[in-house]
Amino acid sequence: LEFRRVLFRSAFVAKAAAGALSPVLEGPKGFHVVRVEGLAPGTHYQGAHMFFSARPQGPDDRQAGAGAAGATEARFAAALAKAEAARKRVLAGEGFGDVAGQVTEDGATRDRNGDLGPFDTGRLGPEVDAVLPDLPLTTCSAPIKTETGYELVYLLGREREAALDRKRSEE
Repeated sequence: LEFRRVLFRSAFVAKAAAGALSPVLEGPKGFHVVRVEGLAPGTHYQGAHMFFSARPQGPDDRQAGAGAAGATEARFAAALAKAEAARKRVLAGEGFGDVAGQVTEDGATRDRNGDLGPFDTGRLGPEVDAVLPDLPLTTCSAPIKTETGYELVYLLGREREAALDRKRSEE
């Protein structure tokens, strides 16, 4: 991701036209040549999240809930209740990261207190993407329903810039 940010800010991108080839660029994983297919608007974010799952949790839950709309609704209701309780704690003054470290069900970010680091549109899914452009910085979102549960998002930064559709060849 850092290589991508450097590339976006490079003089090459500022002057590039569709079809242009970059000079050889060195990145953390080797050398790259980039061909610009086109430019499209993109947004980069910095922030954290909490995830509350509505997926079946164990073998018994999977068997009981297989195809049962009532079980699915109950799991989504339980996930929403957890998300609302976590949001209430943040709105009452607890730090978003402190709460995330205790209650998020995302094992990949729990140890980092929900910190996502820099991320782009698309990482958290279309339902979250729809909320991010208008979410005020340093504000806890309302619970966002996704295909698999509920998310709470807390943005620390937002940067809009041109994004590349490109083909890379590595040497």
